[in-house]
Amino acid sequence: MSTNEDKDVKEKEETLSSALGLTKIGKHIGKVGDAVGGVMIKGTKTVLNAPATVIQSTFSSSANEKDSEGDKGSDLSSDNTKTNNERGQSNKLTEEALNDAVKILLQFPYDKDTKETALHLACTNGCSDTLIMRLLKANPCATKMKNSYQELPIHSAASSEQALSKKALKALIDSYPLALVSLSEREVPYNGPIKEEDAQLGYLYRFLIYVGYYNDPRNERPSPVETNLSPLHCAILFGALPDVVDAILDKNSSCVSLQTSRGRTALECGKAILKEKNIQNPSNEKDQEGFAALPQTLRNMLTSMDAIENSIIISKNRQSLRSTIQSTKESIASGGSNQGDTSKDYAELWKKAAFSAGVIAKMQKPCALGPSYPFDFKQAPPKPQGFELPPDLDFVGIDETLPVGFKRMRWVLLNNQCKFMPVNFYDKFQNMKKVKFDPWDKHDDAIGLADVPEGINEEDFIGAKKKIEYLFPRTIFCGASMAYEDQELLAHNDYCFSYQKATSVPQVPFGSTFIAVVQMTVINMGHNQSRVIGSVEPRWTGKQPLVGRQIRNALRTGCTYYFTTLGEEMCNEGNPFAEKKTTRGGW
Repeated sequence: MSTNEDKDVKEKEETLSSALGLTKIGKHIGKVGDAVGGVMIKGTKTVLNAPATVIQSTFSSSANEKDSEGDKGSDLSSDNTKTNNERGQSNKLTEEALNDAVKILLQFPYDKDTKETALHLACTNGCSDTLIMRLLKANPCATKMKNSYQELPIHSAASSEQALSKKALKALIDSYPLALVSLSEREVPYNGPIKEEDAQLGYLYRFLIYVGYYNDPRNERPSPVETNLSPLHCAILFGALPDVVDAILDKNSSCVSLQTSRGRTALECGKAILKEKNIQNPSNEKDQEGFAALPQTLRNMLTSMDAIENSIIISKNRQSLRSTIQSTKESIASGGSNQGDTSKDYAELWKKAAFSAGVIAKMQKPCALGPSYPFDFKQAPPKPQGFELPPDLDFVGIDETLPVGFKRMRWVLLNNQCKFMPVNFYDKFQNMKKVKFDPWDKHDDAIGLADVPEGINEEDFIGAKKKIEYLFPRTIFCGASMAYEDQELLAHNDYCFSYQKATSVPQVPFGSTFIAVVQMTVINMGHNQSRVIGSVEPRWTGKQPLVGRQIRNALRTGCTYYFTTLGEEMCNEGNPFAEKKTTRGGW
């Protein structure tokens, strides 16, 4: 190659590296030499002839935001006076640039020194989801390739301040879920309590200082380090955006229990840092100013740790409900005897023999849930033609099948004649006071009945509304506060019923900034079983506060608690062989 050609290639390498935000691309290219020089010139030509604004919008994360707003074409160029034809040419050029860039990146699979792949570099630099998707499609195995620190691309994403989009994070994790439990060998400073082996080394250090070894500036005293970092540890220690932690927890919440070489979870690592810096999460509106003044990485850490703490509580509540469901099914299936006998297949007993005449007679005895119905012991009816389940809200707190009949549950949750919800659950179990349930604004006498009276169409029930209010008990953050619920019926038939309620508690911290929207959908599974799906999301009354994510996490935890404790109480009340006792209570 001539001197001019060498200069041309070098300029193209530097421009491409800058455009991609990947400083090591030039290093990769420089090593291949003249053997692939011609390929490199051809491969980079289209990219480097593109306007800088086109390239930047293609490879930067900010392009995702523009794309999501449906303004793809015009935002790719800073020249607003371009004709449609010119914009079309730019879009075509951008697509060609993207294809060529992926080809170039994949020609140099990894850096020989760091062993970082193109996917590692793209994750570190927060490249656009379009580029991430192309790299994943071109080389699906890249998600399993480790760098010199034994880190996968998800570690790179979790250690970077340059955030990937939610879409890119999900794709990265879904392509290799086991990456979330993979441990990095990167060493980070250890700031926790000194263990015995470190204390013994400390004696040696002090001796070496005494004899003058560490007085020599050439000798550096080693500091305690920590390794075996999961992606969740990386996200906390390096202050990644909370979207990273959310993506990890959504896929595998058990990651919260992974430990470093020092035996610390991600939450414990974060707590040690915050304790060292004397920083706490804001508990009221006044604390927001202090929170806003913190560096972005510390704000990220606080928010992410809050998400982890709430995830741990949610997992415990779900497990408690599952244990109650299992013990209830075993009790009923065995007719109240031999419960816990592992030699029996209770799932099969439930199907074949759980509902003998004696068991059914026992279950028809009065209880707080009201009567049981023969209809509930039969096979579930098919889904009505044209009927679609109401879509879940943002976060699903529970999705479990309870051993409680469908029509019995519909009576309990919808009909105002049943006193289980206002008296047994809200008042006695949840310790709510001044509980008031208003009637439905239409068909109040018929909604929730096992058999709809003749001449009434269930379709007319849809959209019925009622109000509920109660005094929320005192907490460590505020005194007793009134809560107000507006409930609306979304579905009512023998296959499914669903309702949604919007709850406001204006007196609690930040209570004026949001409304908690909760949805309960119940599906008839037949054989005295009902599938319950409980979901929740916040709706902001104005601008979302700075601690909006913490509010969202608290809502998820509180509503999951509501769903799971309600499920447990219904299981206990619906089991004629169980001792009636309160398992949990209060908020």
